[in-house]
Amino acid sequence: MDQIKKALLDHLQEMFAASDELEKPISSEQGEVCREALKVLSGIEMREDEAEDLWKQVWTRRQEMSQKLGREVALEVVLLDLLLQEQFLRFPRVMEATHFEKISQAAMVDGHTGLYNATFIRRALALEVDRIQRKLEAGEGGELSVAFFDLDDFKPFNDSYGHLAGDLALMQFASILKTSCRKTDIAGRYGGEEFLLVLPDTAKGNAIRVAERVRSLMERAEIVVDMGEIMAKVTVSAGVATYPEDGDTSEDLIDAADRALYRAKQKGKNRVEGV
Repeated sequence: MDQIKKALLDHLQEMFAASDELEKPISSEQGEVCREALKVLSGIEMREDEAEDLWKQVWTRRQEMSQKLGREVALEVVLLDLLLQEQFLRFPRVMEATHFEKISQAAMVDGHTGLYNATFIRRALALEVDRIQRKLEAGEGGELSVAFFDLDDFKPFNDSYGHLAGDLALMQFASILKTSCRKTDIAGRYGGEEFLLVLPDTAKGNAIRVAERVRSLMERAEIVVDMGEIMAKVTVSAGVATYPEDGDTSEDLIDAADRALYRAKQKGKNRVEGV
C-alpha cells in the first residue's frame, strides 16, 4: 500500500510541478490519478473533475504553506488541512488509522502538550459557532461558551526553574484540561502558555464552573523539578465568554474571553472572570 501511495503522490507531483499546468485541462488518465489518490489517502470518493479541482487547491495551498514555513510541506498534510477546513472530515473515520494518526500530528496537534494546536482550535470554534447559528435560525435554543486560560507568571517560573520545568507545567495543565472535559468539549493550546477550551451547548454559568474546577485543580497540582527535589506550583487565570451574548463570531468570542482574562489578571490572578 505504501508503494501505491508513493507512486500516486509522485504522479501528482509531476502533473502539477509546472505552475502553468494548474490552468490546463487534464487528461482522462490524469483525472483517474486524482480520483484514485484522493480515495487511497483519505477514503473519500469524488468524480474525476471534482478530485482534480481539490488537488489543484491542495497544490496551491501547499505552495503558500511551504513559503510561509520556509520548508516543503508534505502533500498529505496539506490535503488533511484542506479537508478539515472544508469540513469533509468533521468526524474523520474513513482514513487508515495509522496513516491518519501520522499526518494528523503535523496538521492538528501541538507537539508539547498533545492538545489541538491553535490552527485547529480556531477552526473548531468557527464550526461550533456556525452550528449554533443554524440552531438559532431554526428556532432551537442553544449556547456556546469558551474559556481562555493563561498560566500566571509563567516567565518568572521559567526563569526560576528552567524551561524543562516550564514544559512540565504546560503538560500538567494540558492533562488537567483533558480530564476536565466532556467528550464534546474541545481543548487546545492557543499559543505559549495560553489555552482555549470550547464548550458546546454550555451556558455561561456552567462554563464558569468548569473553568473554576480547572483553576482549582491546577492550584493544587505540584510540578516536580530538579530531580524530584523541588515541588513547584503554577496557578492559572481564565476568562469566559458565551455566544451569542458576548460575540457574533468566533473571533469576537475569543476577544471577549481575552478581555475577561485580563480582568482576572488585574484582580490578582489565580481566578476566573466572566464577560
